[in-house]
Amino acid sequence: ALDLERAAALQAERTARFLAEREAEERRRQLLQRRWRAALWAGLAAAGAALLAAATALVLAAGPMNAAGERLRLSQARLDQLIIEQAALAPRLEALGAGGLDAPSRALRYAAPGPRRLEASSALRAAMLQALSELPPPRTPAEQEARDAFEDALLTSQRRLSAERRTYTQLLEQQRARSRGLLARWAIRLGLSEPPPD
Repeated sequence: ALDLERAAALQAERTARFLAEREAEERRRQLLQRRWRAALWAGLAAAGAALLAAATALVLAAGPMNAAGERLRLSQARLDQLIIEQAALAPRLEALGAGGLDAPSRALRYAAPGPRRLEASSALRAAMLQALSELPPPRTPAEQEARDAFEDALLTSQRRLSAERRTYTQLLEQQRARSRGLLARWAIRLGLSEPPPD
């Protein structure tokens, strides 16, 4: 009977140990599972925060570039308007008797906006100055007055055009400098901002 009691006690002890080990194993499994879930959520939260930070940085980088791009477009529009006003002076000079302005006027009319149009504008200005210097002396006070008025208009146009050209060039350089940064290049690639004109 004693052996039976001992065997039953041993069996009960083994069963208790087995159950305790299973319970401990289940607790370890649940703990590992909780830790794994916590690590997963922490990783997802960190990745989300990193994406949010990157998106915020890109948007913040695109803001000044877009503002600079808008200033550049406004300067380009003012420059184009001044070039059109300069081109309108060619018929006035032709009315004074000058010639040789058809080719530069046509080149300016068909030049693409930007550097090509600026080059065509400079060529027209040079042609107008050349044609003005080749005009015969005025014969009447009315001719002298018309020539003086034209020279004043040409000088005013040239001054305004030169000032706006400097502004445009400075804005273009600023826009190009801004677009060289890593965030700016990504903002351009993602379409958040436009690249500066060539």
